[in-house]
Amino acid sequence: MSFEIRGEFFNIFNHAQFMNPSGDISSSSFGNVTHARDPRIGQVSAKFVW
Repeated sequence: MSFEIRGEFFNIFNHAQFMNPSGDISSSSFGNVTHARDPRIGQVSAKFVW
């Protein structure tokens, strides 16, 4: 028998991570950064094996 606990964290320091700017020439937001990636995310899981 064994028991495993696991934790994963993404963007743990919560720094802004911007997406690429708009590349559509016909758009009014051409060249502007309008989105950012998700903020800090964490998850914990546990597994018991017998």
